[in-house]
Amino acid sequence: HRLHRMDAQRITALEHSGRLEEATALALARVSFKENSHHEDRHSTHSARLEAARMLALSGRGEESVDMLPDVDALFETPAHYKDLSDTLVALHGLDEVDNDWRLGSQLGSMAAKLQEQGVSREAAEIAWEHARLAIDRGSPSTARRALALVEAAIAELRAPHDLIAEGLPDARARAEALASAVEVPETDEALLELVGQDPERDLELFEAVLVARPDSDEAFHGLANVYGALDMKAELLTHLRRGFADAPDDARLMRLASTLVQI
Repeated sequence: HRLHRMDAQRITALEHSGRLEEATALALARVSFKENSHHEDRHSTHSARLEAARMLALSGRGEESVDMLPDVDALFETPAHYKDLSDTLVALHGLDEVDNDWRLGSQLGSMAAKLQEQGVSREAAEIAWEHARLAIDRGSPSTARRALALVEAAIAELRAPHDLIAEGLPDARARAEALASAVEVPETDEALLELVGQDPERDLELFEAVLVARPDSDEAFHGLANVYGALDMKAELLTHLRRGFADAPDDARLMRLASTLVQI
């Protein structure tokens, strides 16, 4: 058991020295040992499989990595898994095994936010940076802006600077702002409703843009609240609801806004 616990350190050392094939072989052997041992618990086995999935992905063996990767929902139970999980998902995207869509964005955003809450700022910054980069690539400026804000907040708490990310921030901000300025705002709520319903992240962009242009749009208010809920953006949802109720000009609109709570 002691030797196999030391294997994790050996895998890391081999990876850092560029010996990916050897690191991957050792990671796979570690999984085999743990799955055939009667003394290993679920958490330990998941950790070994995640590490092996990451090494397989980094080695370009995408299909094998997907097969090796434990259930993502189970991994979400343990924040210590988040950095390896993020690295694996990003690598799998590079191998065309994971789509760059709102689901991937939601996973990365949730992991980064949780780590930042726990004070694990360097890993939070690194995951949020990948989150922002991928959001820009898929044309989602609101998501990118939020991710970049988290990056900046996390970096500000680091004792040692993260030069690689810091150097890329100005360009990432500029690209996100350029995307935001290109969002076309539907002129009516009817036109808005014809455009939404397929992609929650795209809906988020539209609802937010409409509320900037027409703050009294009930459709955009309700839609944005539901999208925040669908994307597990709890802090944004609560802020949105509080602002809506505080700004309601009359009892009739207040009652319409209140119906949002029933729909979420």
